[in-house]
Amino acid sequence: MNKYHGQRELLFKNVALDCPWTASFFLQALTCIPPPEEKLCHKYQKRDNQIKRGDSEHLNPLSPHVRSLQVTWSGFCSMEKGGGSVFCEILRSCPRLENITISTVFRLACKEPILKALASKPFINEFVILNKPRGEQSSHQWLPREFAS
Repeated sequence: MNKYHGQRELLFKNVALDCPWTASFFLQALTCIPPPEEKLCHKYQKRDNQIKRGDSEHLNPLSPHVRSLQVTWSGFCSMEKGGGSVFCEILRSCPRLENITISTVFRLACKEPILKALASKPFINEFVILNKPRGEQSSHQWLPREFAS
């Protein structure tokens, strides 16, 4: 593996998304296929029986290196223009995701799509929803038991 690839791997390991716009660009990076001369080996798929080559052919070879996501968007997020659908696609595009921290208020309509996207993530160890400071009302009411299964 070359030095350039190692640096890109490191950038993808722990990702902070501070707005839906950044998340959109990150999703593009996850789902773009590099030109043939930049294609990287798929060793991760051979090592792990749970991630099959066919399941991630549409992803950039760096997408399995994403282990942690931190989402800190301001305001309320909806499924349409608010970034909820982008967040769900990012979840689906990170097959080895282990940790998620959310400091964003997703509207209640985002709850089911996010839970469905999380259902395909067998490696999640930690899912944290940070409380908003006083004065900001939360429009989501997610119970811890909804994530445990």
